[in-house]
Amino acid sequence: PGYAGDQQDFDRFLSEIVQKDLDASNRTALKDAQKRILHFLLQRQQDFMKVTNITVEQVEKKQKEQEAAVARRRSQREEASSSSVDREAGSEEEGKEKVPISKEATSDDPMRRFRQDVAEYSRNFYANVAETSKQQQGSEDRSDNTMSEE
Repeated sequence: PGYAGDQQDFDRFLSEIVQKDLDASNRTALKDAQKRILHFLLQRQQDFMKVTNITVEQVEKKQKEQEAAVARRRSQREEASSSSVDREAGSEEEGKEKVPISKEATSDDPMRRFRQDVAEYSRNFYANVAETSKQQQGSEDRSDNTMSEE
């Protein structure tokens, strides 16, 4: 499981390192890079598990809130149909009721925040790896090429 690009990024990253002539320092750099990648993947999995646990609770809470809001709107519509005075008050209250729910649903989506965090973490991780390999090998041309491809 996971995103389709993860395995491709991982394979491309390793092949770029493996294709270089591996002297002793490069072999340790490869081992360090593999450790960092495994740590990154483990961290990503743990973050995902945290988010999914939170989501189940939040989804149930939001469903209850939305059901209560729908019931309130229904009762307001019934009252509004009985008289025009109630209709004006009901539409004002209905407008007030809709706004916070839609804002909460869009701004508090944990999966969207998680995807943004993962994307940012991925960019930082690959940038740090490229910077580390540049410092160790002193070949700025190759790391600039890999950064421009992404």
